[in-house]
Amino acid sequence: MSSSSRQVPGSVGSELAGANARREEALAREKVKILLVDDNPDNLVSLEAALETLDEDLVSARSGTEALRYLLENDFAAILLDVKMPEMDGFEAAELIRSRKRSQHTPILFLTAYRNEEHLFRGYDLGAVDFCSSQSFRKYCAPKWLFS
Repeated sequence: MSSSSRQVPGSVGSELAGANARREEALAREKVKILLVDDNPDNLVSLEAALETLDEDLVSARSGTEALRYLLENDFAAILLDVKMPEMDGFEAAELIRSRKRSQHTPILFLTAYRNEEHLFRGYDLGAVDFCSSQSFRKYCAPKWLFS
């Protein structure tokens, strides 16, 4: 009997069928949306690269105003928000995000190059779940958030 005509034993065959069913179910599930907000396009590319293994819907905004526009029409599972941006900083954007009933409980991870007590207290008062440097996100924060 050639290897192509061999039958798969019952238990192995049912395991394969179960694995295929789980795979199809995972593929059929709706992706969650994650909002990435940073005025620096290089940082956005870096964040997208760090999060691509999640296979979720990553939405990028280049300002707090653009992020708020996305929030008018979408619900997000999480928001990664740069603190230092022109026009509207991340804290101002977070205040407005929290003022909307639909997004008041959405987890916000602040991205910042500055790590002083004032920023920490203000961010946590606004409901931040964590702070991370944009430059070290891939190395330190992504593993913590992706695998916890």
